[in-house]
Amino acid sequence: MKLKLEVSMKFFQETTPSTKFIDIVNNLLESKNDAGWKNTKPAGVEGDNLLLVVEEFATVVADILEEQMKRGVIQYKEKPELEIREHIEYKLEIQRKDSMREFMFPDGSDGVLFGLNGEAGEVRYFPSDGDALGNMTISSDYVKLSGFRFRNLAKYLPNHAGKSKEDNVNSAILALYIHNTENYTPYNLSTPIRYHAAYLDTFNISNAECVRIEHPNRNKSSQSQWFWSRDQCILVSDTGGEGYCECYMPGVFALITDMYNVNWDRGIKRPILMNIASYAGCALTTVMCLVSIIIHVRFRSSTTTASLHKNLAASIVIGQVVFMAGIDKYDNPVICHIFAILLHYAFLSNFSWLMNEVFNQYIVITYAAHSHSDQLTDNGSMIRYYVLGWLFPGVLVGAFVGSQGESYYAKDMCWIAWDNIWLFVAPALGLQAVSVMVMIFATKEHNENSYTNSEKTNRIILIQMRGLWIQIILVTVSWAFAFLSLRMHDSVIKYLYAMMNILQGAFVLVFFVFLHEEIQAVLKARKTRKTLIVFDPDRDQSMESLFNQEEEKEYSDTEPLNRKTGSPKQVVKSKVHEAKKDMFSLAEKCEMVTSV
Repeated sequence: MKLKLEVSMKFFQETTPSTKFIDIVNNLLESKNDAGWKNTKPAGVEGDNLLLVVEEFATVVADILEEQMKRGVIQYKEKPELEIREHIEYKLEIQRKDSMREFMFPDGSDGVLFGLNGEAGEVRYFPSDGDALGNMTISSDYVKLSGFRFRNLAKYLPNHAGKSKEDNVNSAILALYIHNTENYTPYNLSTPIRYHAAYLDTFNISNAECVRIEHPNRNKSSQSQWFWSRDQCILVSDTGGEGYCECYMPGVFALITDMYNVNWDRGIKRPILMNIASYAGCALTTVMCLVSIIIHVRFRSSTTTASLHKNLAASIVIGQVVFMAGIDKYDNPVICHIFAILLHYAFLSNFSWLMNEVFNQYIVITYAAHSHSDQLTDNGSMIRYYVLGWLFPGVLVGAFVGSQGESYYAKDMCWIAWDNIWLFVAPALGLQAVSVMVMIFATKEHNENSYTNSEKTNRIILIQMRGLWIQIILVTVSWAFAFLSLRMHDSVIKYLYAMMNILQGAFVLVFFVFLHEEIQAVLKARKTRKTLIVFDPDRDQSMESLFNQEEEKEYSDTEPLNRKTGSPKQVVKSKVHEAKKDMFSLAEKCEMVTSV
């Protein structure tokens, strides 16, 4: 594509010569012509030819207007010629040499009339003294200046033929011409032309420089030789988003940058720590664990195992709520630090209560193996479990925070710093290792002595062991995905975390509530009584009460009411007392055997 244009006086006698020319140039710069521009050889030569034609056009228009003013055909024009298009913006101004003023494009009046502003780029020239035009000799009484702005021409004027990340043209193309010379000999100005332009790409750039197009053989037959030159141009300032320059020669200007920065600092970007799936998973797990606690409290489950289930569910609820509410509250450092400590505490508490569950299961299996009763011995003290479940994690976290200080906290989330992640992982792995080891011993003990237990006892033990093995796996996997979701910020990881989280809550509800022997006994008794009497929610529904009711029913069925052995309540009370006495004596014997 070779652009040539012959301008004649006849053409400029038409009504809108500038409008037609600018329309032609604007059409050539449409995106539909990208392929033609990019395939020119050598690269950028046709972009330079276009600029030469535009300069020649502005010179001819300026000369014609000056000649018409000299002949009196038109009056002196104080208002400039102005044409605005999508891809090219043009302004021509003729000033008297003895009263020159600042030329600026676009200026304030351009903004008022046409909505132009200098954000994309702005060029100005202000002669401050009588020698402002430097070594230029102007015989005319008028100084003719024109300015151009091409928003998207940079891609057609590359600074090198091949692909490179260095010295890329990275701004709108600006031009300022002084049309008062008979040849193309370079000349210097005493007052610089000032321009600034916004960078087209601000991502990871460096080494901004101000350049202008130079033609070493402009006066010879070859006009295809051109290049971007740094000569006579200096960078005054660089804001990171735009550059400010000064050049002492008129012509075509731009800014070049390297499209990389070895010292680039990405800064702290707000990470997407949780998505809708993460919040949904945490919320559903919280609800299911709360339901588990409410059911145990409502049905008044009183065994040690039930108490451990309630505390385990409570630790899960605390962890989920803190994780949802506080993981991204790092805008306030104090609140963020509090949430980071609470999250670490809840995390370790979750593993500690799971370990308590395992210890209790081993004790239950051991007592069952040495007991001849069909009932499981499950009424030990909870104090040791409270110490391990709630106090021990607090001591560990307090020691970690005190020893690490400010380095304990992460900068981009309310979490422990990734350099100290071992403070999170190591204690959890230690607790899980103990849990797995004790579960293995409990499994071995049960397999060796299950034949001595009743079918009911073995069924209860197997349900509990399955629930514990599942919790050991799920709590480890779910927190592992929580770590990955915070570190990798990938949606798939967050969905997997949500799925594992929901499974953990669901299995707590199934194994530790619906399959728990106390809850099943209460539900079974209520179902039986519903067929006989109207249900009274205020009546005592504890295990002891239900047992007493069953004994009373058996007594009433087998003993006549007028028998001298006593009232049904007295007989039941004595039976319960004897059963408890036998149970404690058996527990003491089992403890003696175990100690031996």
